Amino acid sequence: MNPLRWLWNLLVTVDFAFNTVVLASSNAETLSKRAARARNKAQRWGCILCALLERVDRGHCDDALNGP
Repeated sequence: MNPLRWLWNLLVTVDFAFNTVVLASSNAETLSKRAARARNKAQRWGCILCALLERVDRGHCDDALNGP
């Protein structure tokens, strides 16, 4: 197994769990998708998180919003 792929899968799992448990969301979605929707509604936290994610991965929130 590729260690980077394993790490990526782990991070996505933690992301889903955080969204479900901590944020009490019933939707199976990532925090990035949730942030993208908040950003599009001009909510400050979504704008900040998407700006931070953009520094690491260009288009991350847009990809999360438009992805599967």
